[in-house]
Amino acid sequence: MIVIGLIALPVYLSALWFNVLDRLFELTSQHKNHEFDWIIVLVVVLGLTAKIFSIRRVIDLRRADLELEPRPRPARHGRGN
Repeated sequence: MIVIGLIALPVYLSALWFNVLDRLFELTSQHKNHEFDWIIVLVVVLGLTAKIFSIRRVIDLRRADLELEPRPRPARHGRGN
C-alpha cells in the first residue's frame, strides 16, 4: 500500500499541475465521432477490476502462507525422553 501511495501521489499531483482532466475534456469534446468517453470508462472499469482481483489474490496468498507455516510439534512424554 505504501508503494502504491508513493506512486499515486506524484501522478495525482502532476495531473493537477498539468490540468490533465481539462485537456481530456477538451479532447473528448472536440472529437465527438471517436468516442473517447468509452475508452475512459473502459480504463476505469479495468482499473477497478484489477484492484478487486489483486485484493482477492493477496487474501488467497495469505491463506496459503498460513497453511505452509510449520506448526509446533506436541511435546513427547514418556519412556525417558
